[in-house]
Amino acid sequence: MFLYTPISGSFDLFPLFTWNIFRPYPKTPDWYYIVKIKEVNGRSINPPMEIIDFKEGSFKNIHFYSFTQRLQSWGMALHKNDYESSEKFRKEIEADFLVFNFSVVYEFKRIEIHPIEYKTKGEIINSVVLHERRINRDF
Repeated sequence: MFLYTPISGSFDLFPLFTWNIFRPYPKTPDWYYIVKIKEVNGRSINPPMEIIDFKEGSFKNIHFYSFTQRLQSWGMALHKNDYESSEKFRKEIEADFLVFNFSVVYEFKRIEIHPIEYKTKGEIINSVVLHERRINRDF
């Protein structure tokens, strides 16, 4: 049995076969927001390391999807000059995710990328540091 799927405009053998499993490759770059660790206990990390690759610490709550979603919300609030929401998101992120038992300096960046090139080659078309902050922890 073939099923016509109006989204693709094609016939698919549902549920065994479909061409619409993956999102099409983006033709234009997109903006994303990331956190990079620049310094740990006064020791510089050069180049700064993306938080998901940072092995010296651990997240208090390692729910990556929630963390990424909150980063994008923080970035959009900054982009819209909504400083009240921006500060709320920053505090939530620091309290829920950036919890280490040592001092860190992190930067919050807006990066323009093609997602596949970024993940496979690390290519960044453009980047802007939106926020940099030191978190001192005395445990």
